[in-house]
Amino acid sequence: MSSQTFGKYERSILFFASLFIPAVLLAACNSTGNNTHTMDKDAAENNDADAAIDEGDDTVTPDQESLADQERTNQGDEIDAWADQVDRNESNNNWIGPDGGSVDRLRFVAFGDVRPPAIDQDDAYPSHVVNQIFRQLAVRNPQFVIGVGDWVFASDYNHAKTQMQFLLDAEKPYAHFVFHIMGNHECNGWTDSNCPEGDETGQVRAYYELLWNFSTKPYFRFDVQTSFGDAKFVITAPNAWNSAQEDWLRRTLNDPTPYTFILRHEPPDATRAPGVGPSETIIKSHKDNTLIIYGHVHHYEHLSTNEVISGNGGAPLSGPDSGHFFGYLLVEQLFDGNIQVSEYKEGSDELKDRFVLGPNGKAVN
Repeated sequence: MSSQTFGKYERSILFFASLFIPAVLLAACNSTGNNTHTMDKDAAENNDADAAIDEGDDTVTPDQESLADQERTNQGDEIDAWADQVDRNESNNNWIGPDGGSVDRLRFVAFGDVRPPAIDQDDAYPSHVVNQIFRQLAVRNPQFVIGVGDWVFASDYNHAKTQMQFLLDAEKPYAHFVFHIMGNHECNGWTDSNCPEGDETGQVRAYYELLWNFSTKPYFRFDVQTSFGDAKFVITAPNAWNSAQEDWLRRTLNDPTPYTFILRHEPPDATRAPGVGPSETIIKSHKDNTLIIYGHVHHYEHLSTNEVISGNGGAPLSGPDSGHFFGYLLVEQLFDGNIQVSEYKEGSDELKDRFVLGPNGKAVN
């Protein structure tokens, strides 16, 4: 056989190998099981955020640290295989940031409360939980993500900045905008803390530097135009409360839109937060809010028809067994204009809860 003929056969073999080998590798990836994160409920922190600093003596055992290390190196092989196939530039999906924008049908994710078990425990930051959630989001491909607060458990600027950088690194699988709203831990950790000036503590300075550098105020509105009408997103900050925010919230909610989504870190019963009582009065005076999303307590809970807690993003879990899992909330506008709200579990992506609302926040059967 001449060298020229051998080269021809060699090229043929290489060509067919290039088709066959990726298929084998993809099949292997698809057969790999997901590693899901579990936590002993009895070992989790009794997560009363009102005593966040007082109860900062939780410790992470060597077994927990080993589990965290294992999770960091074994995060969603099956999801990885599918995420590689996601076309983030599909023509019918527009990405939304602080300037708002236009979409055909709305599709976003909410999650929140990501922090280590004890103050300044940077090495125990739950990056593995956040990273797994965001690998799942890379597949679901929402137009944007909103986080409902509490990104650190830190005593100063340096620890806060370190933990916030862990958060941003863990979110990298998702390539589009994430709004990180302010919680009490971005002020000084206490539920009754108040940082309206934005420079009262090292934690709040780090927050504006790393997580909220597109605005000088932690309360914010953006609008998304959809095929069924405009949706306004109203982000409040009870731990940066003052009369200016109160006036802004009243004016913003008095501006009618077909859809209104409100995000606030603390739920209605966390009345020690300076802005909860005043904002609750204003919000409840508007009966047609589409959906209100809270965090602060570390579980998932469907509080009322159009109110939900999504505080299970990685902080030590607490609360009822029904919401005792890490996860995220997917909010989608359906073909009829109604809003479907679905809670998914981190890791397995198991559907844990689902309900449908009209634009006016009333339940749809």
